[in-house]
Amino acid sequence: VSIPLYIYGGVYTEPLMNDFFLPYLEKTKKYNNNFGCHSNGSLLTALEESDGFCSRLIELGDNEIDYYSCSLDAGSVESHSKTKNIKEDWFTRIIEGLRLLVSLRGNKEYPKIRVCYLMNKLNSSKEEVASIVKVMKDIGVDSLRFSVPYMVYGRDFEEVGRYRNRNEIPFGAQCEEIVGPHLSKDQEERPYIFWHGPG
Repeated sequence: VSIPLYIYGGVYTEPLMNDFFLPYLEKTKKYNNNFGCHSNGSLLTALEESDGFCSRLIELGDNEIDYYSCSLDAGSVESHSKTKNIKEDWFTRIIEGLRLLVSLRGNKEYPKIRVCYLMNKLNSSKEEVASIVKVMKDIGVDSLRFSVPYMVYGRDFEEVGRYRNRNEIPFGAQCEEIVGPHLSKDQEERPYIFWHGPG
C-alpha cells in the first residue's frame, strides 16, 4: 500500500544521527512513497563527505511532496550559539550544508528545501531577520517559515491553551510585525517567505 508521506524527524533529537536514516529514505522511495525530513542541518556537510548523504537525498527526491526541512532559528553565528546554548560555530556549517543541498539539486525541482525559523528574544530583531532573509535568498532555498516556539510536548491540553494565550499570541504579534516587510506576496517567489502564527 502506498503511503503518501513519511515524515522523518526527531522529538528534541537529531534524526541525521541515526545510522539507518539513509536506508529509511531509500526504502521509502523504493515502495513509491514520499518523504519529509526535518533536521537541524548540522551534519549535512559531514555526512556528504563520509557517505554522500546529500547527493543521495537529492537523487531520491523525485516528487513535489518530497522535502528536506532545516530548523535554523537564527540569523547570525552569535544568536545561533545563544539560542542553541553552544559555544561552537555550527551556524556557518549549517549554512554551508544548505548551500550544498541547493547546489547539488541544480535544475531539479525536488526535493524541496525548506528552512524554519523559530523566533525568540535572542533572534527576533529587525537586523537578525533581515540577515537570514538575505542569506536564504542568496542560497536559493524554496521556503523560509517564521513562527514562534510552541509549548513543549507532553503537557495537559488546558496548560497548552493557557501558554498559547499568555505567551505565543502576544509574542507572535510582535514577531509578525518584524517579519511583515519580508513576507512574500506571491507563492511562486523563491524563497517563499511566510509567517505561521500561533492562532
